[in-house]
Amino acid sequence: MKPEWALIANLQAGHKTSLKKWEKVQALLSAAGIEYVPFYTNHVGHAREQAIAVLEKGYRYIAVMGGDGTISEVVDGVMKSGVDTTQVVIGLLPFGTGNDWARYWKIKKVSDAVRCLANMNTSWVDVGKVQFDNPQPTLRYFINAIGFGFDARVIQITNRVQRWFKGQAWTYSLSLFMAVLKHHSQYMQFEADSWKESFKCYTVSVGNGAYTGGGIRQTPLATPFDGKLDVMAMGSLSFVTIVKAIGLLFRGKLLAHPSVRFQRVEQLCVSSNEVIVSEVDGILQPLTHRFTISIVPRALRFVCP
Repeated sequence: MKPEWALIANLQAGHKTSLKKWEKVQALLSAAGIEYVPFYTNHVGHAREQAIAVLEKGYRYIAVMGGDGTISEVVDGVMKSGVDTTQVVIGLLPFGTGNDWARYWKIKKVSDAVRCLANMNTSWVDVGKVQFDNPQPTLRYFINAIGFGFDARVIQITNRVQRWFKGQAWTYSLSLFMAVLKHHSQYMQFEADSWKESFKCYTVSVGNGAYTGGGIRQTPLATPFDGKLDVMAMGSLSFVTIVKAIGLLFRGKLLAHPSVRFQRVEQLCVSSNEVIVSEVDGILQPLTHRFTISIVPRALRFVCP
């Protein structure tokens, strides 16, 4: 018997907001014989609330129609729900701007995703976890990546730019260059099992997946099923070396930059005397001075090609 899916749909993700395109998705699902019940989101954090609600209703198959932020909220809700997460299956209908989690799996179109749901091929995936220590303890799960420093500053600017150009993937690239003019390095302390170092840091990306920012590879070697997180930490840079780093970034060769420290960890504690700006799967997080990032291996089943 085919499962009935709870379809958590963010119709405002990215630029695909029209009723006509939602009707096309419905037609594809029906043609594939996929049974589903839609649950719509209408505010930030609602996908997390809907995930918890559908699990309480007994659903264990959850399809997410949205972008990286939407599936991140759903994963956060599932992990916090108290259910046995190994019994939960998550599928993604990419409906956002960057779609970086879908990009890793080469799910480029909604029609590709519908075929995945119909075929029901799944892979066990790891889930990231971050514990913010101050100003008050906050736990957040993530599926793709956490970034801080310059990386989070880009998200800050992207959010402002997208008020004018909502849903345009190029806004991240524009924001990246704008952030070069505004961001400064800060001293950070890093502590993991085999790595302890303090240095003036420009940007950090900790990846469960390989892509961020609409296809940019800050952690190009990351795989979401190895029980590890890839850490790309870049030291303080001059303007000239920033330009060089951006060139390597767009070519997927950032790890070759001489200022980059690369580590593969199961847990990482980060702290700074200055406030740290951070983002999780493209969603800005509370300002903090200290947090701990770790991995939950084989936490969920994800529908993939």
